[in-house]
Amino acid sequence: MLEPFADAARFLPVDLESVAFSAAPYQLPEEPTDGRIRWALAAARFEPPEDIGVGRFHGVVVVEYRPGTQPIDVGRQDRRPDAVVAGAPLWRDHISDMRTDEAMWFAWVEDRFFVYSFDRPLLETAMQRRTRLADLLAPFPEMELVPGSATHAVAVQPRPADRTYWGRPVPDQPLVTWVQRTPTQLAVAHRLPLPPSWRAFCERQAVGSASARTIDGWQVTAYPLAEDEHFDFLAFLLAGFAVFL
Repeated sequence: MLEPFADAARFLPVDLESVAFSAAPYQLPEEPTDGRIRWALAAARFEPPEDIGVGRFHGVVVVEYRPGTQPIDVGRQDRRPDAVVAGAPLWRDHISDMRTDEAMWFAWVEDRFFVYSFDRPLLETAMQRRTRLADLLAPFPEMELVPGSATHAVAVQPRPADRTYWGRPVPDQPLVTWVQRTPTQLAVAHRLPLPPSWRAFCERQAVGSASARTIDGWQVTAYPLAEDEHFDFLAFLLAGFAVFL
C-alpha cells in the first residue's frame, strides 16, 4: 500500500509521533473535479481547538492531486504569494478541509502537491526536504503489517503527556491501525492490551463484534465497519488530531 507515497513522503519530517496515509481520499461533494489521489502526514503535539474545528498540531500534511487539477484553496488565491521558498509559492490562509480558527501556511508544488502546516519554518523546510519513505517509516517498523489491500494506515508512538478528551484515542504503546475492504474493517496491531481509549474509540465505529488473530507476534484486533464510513476522518482522529464538532 505504501510504495506509491514515496514522492509525497519527501516533504514530511521524520521522528514525529504519528504518520498516516490515505490511498482513497474523500472527494469533496461540491467539487466534482476534485483530483485527489492520496494524502500523507507526519505530526505531533496535538492541541485542542479553541472553538469548533481542528486544533493546532506540529507537522506537515501533503495531498497529491492528478495533473491538471488543483485544490480550491490554491484556485482562489488571486493575490501574490506571501513567500517563495525553493521556487514554491507559499500563502497563509484558512484551509477548506481544516476548519480552524487560525490560518495555516500552504504551498502548491509542481502542479501536483498541496502541502500545508501551521508552522511556517516547518513548511519552508518541507519545501527543501528530500525525506525517503524508508526513513519516514523507520520509527514505525510495525507498518510492515499493513496489507496491500488497505486504503488508510496510521502508525503512532506512545503519547504519555497527551489527554483523552472528547473520546480521543491516546496510545500508550506503538500501534498501527488500518482500514481495508472486503470485508470493510478497522484493524489494530498491538503487543499489549489496547489502551481503554483506543478500544472504546474503535468499538464506537464498529457495526459488529471484534475478532482477533496473531501476526508475527502482534495481536491484530479487527472491527467491522459500515461501507459509508468517512475513513479520512477516522485516520485523522487516530493519528492524534483534536477535533471538536
